[in-house]
Amino acid sequence: MKAYFENHPRAFDPESLQSVLRAFDEAWAIVARYDGVNDANREQTRMHLAKHIVELAATHPIDHALRDAAVASFRLKPTEKGGSDT
Repeated sequence: MKAYFENHPRAFDPESLQSVLRAFDEAWAIVARYDGVNDANREQTRMHLAKHIVELAATHPIDHALRDAAVASFRLKPTEKGGSDT
């Protein structure tokens, strides 16, 4: 995922890039445990989360709030990843 964030048109300075990567890794550690995330859709779900993190980074501080917003949005949209997450 690092390459995705490094090459995204919304350029992140080096410090912000590290924070975005940390937010993604921390969010993924939570989202990966959701029901419905499995081997068949794991990479698609990771990419969806990465794209969502970039979108959220435009309106949220690049810190734990970014991670929390990404995780919360996945809880609200369980059908996009193919199953329930509760």
